[in-house]
Amino acid sequence: GIVNFLRQNKVSLLTGESGTSKDTICFYRGLDAVMNREFEKLIVVRPLVQSGASLGFLKGDLSEKTAAYEDFYKYHLGKILNKTELDRIKNKIEFETTQFSRGKNWEYSFVIVSESQSFTLHELFTLVTRVSDTSVIVFNGDYELQNDIGNKSGYKDFINIIKDIEGIDYVNLGDEFQMRSQLIIQINRAHKNFLNGRK
Repeated sequence: GIVNFLRQNKVSLLTGESGTSKDTICFYRGLDAVMNREFEKLIVVRPLVQSGASLGFLKGDLSEKTAAYEDFYKYHLGKILNKTELDRIKNKIEFETTQFSRGKNWEYSFVIVSESQSFTLHELFTLVTRVSDTSVIVFNGDYELQNDIGNKSGYKDFINIIKDIEGIDYVNLGDEFQMRSQLIIQINRAHKNFLNGRK
C-alpha cells in the first residue's frame, strides 16, 4: 500500500484530490517512523499561502503563524497516541514554512511537504535539496483542484522533472482513496470538468 510506498523511497511524490487522505497517510507514516526511532524528528512544512491567504501577513511569531494548520495534526495525534506516547514524541515534531526553512539542512528527519501545489518550482527544489542522506522527504498536494497560487505553482513540473530519478517515485491517489463520501468524488469531477472547459 501507500505506507510501503513511503518506506521505499528517498523522495516520495503524491497527488490526490480533496478527501483522499494524502496528508493523513503521510503524517501517520512519519509518526510511526519517529515512534520506532527510524528518524529523530518529524518535520511538517506548509506554504505561506493557503486558500488565498498569506501567513506572512499574520501577526505574531512563527509558532503563532503556524498554529492554525497545526490543529489538523494535533487532532490526529490525539486520536492515535495516549498521553504517555504523546509526551514522549511531542518535542520531536516541528512545523515550518519555507520562509523559515532557508539556510538549514534536515538530518535524521522524516520531512513532509504538505500542500505542495502552493509552492513555486524554485521553492520545491530549495526544499528537496535541504534533505541530507540521513533523511527522507515526502511531497503531497493537488495541483489541479487545490492550487492557491495559480500558474506560479511548480508542483506538476517538479514531479515531471524528478519522478524518474532512482530513489524517487510518484503515485496518484485515485477515487479508491476517497475517505469522505461519494458526493465529494462527484463534486471533484464537476470541478475538474469546469476547469478543463475553460482551457
